Amino acid sequence: MSKQEADWFVNIKVWWLLKGAKDIFRKTKNISWGINGSMGSVGCQIEIWKEASFVRFYYTNTTLSEELDYKVQVVTTPCHFGGHRFWFICPLSVNGVHCYRRVGVLYMVGALLGCRNCHNLTYSSQKISGMNKAIGKLISSREVREIAEEIDRTIYRNKYTKKFYRLMKKYGQYQTRSDGAINILKKHIEKLDKKNKKVLSKIPKDN
Repeated sequence: MSKQEADWFVNIKVWWLLKGAKDIFRKTKNISWGINGSMGSVGCQIEIWKEASFVRFYYTNTTLSEELDYKVQVVTTPCHFGGHRFWFICPLSVNGVHCYRRVGVLYMVGALLGCRNCHNLTYSSQKISGMNKAIGKLISSREVREIAEEIDRTIYRNKYTKKFYRLMKKYGQYQTRSDGAINILKKHIEKLDKKNKKVLSKIPKDN
């Protein structure tokens, strides 16, 4: 079976959910997708402690008419310039083997939240072929926007932050790829137009 694209599924990003969280942090939150939760909603209980941390998710799976309530472990890794970064530990099991992958995004596929690998998902950019290979990896405007949303500050200690540099690089790549795609389409259209004119020229004109 071909993999489904992760872009089409609702997801929860750890940096967004735990934005502003410190060593000790407690909060309840409701996440909804679509207009007035038309695409679903999930309740969250966030518990961040130095000893152990987790996010409890509770919601109703309408397809199975089942109440779900489970915890997802949260861990941290140190950042180069101080502080730390949060990660989810994937709670799923595949063929009886627990995943335990450290991931930044959990996807809702079916009833449970889990990582991209466990849900057998791929990114749309990994399916690029043909014309797009000529201009490299496709970068979407949403990817650029998501990086921009991660940035709290653009300057730190009189220097541009790494995230800001990453945003500018991605934006430049997005613009270059977009211009490249337009140029390739233009050349393709010109080639087809030339071919059509050649065919039309061979058709006898009515007297």
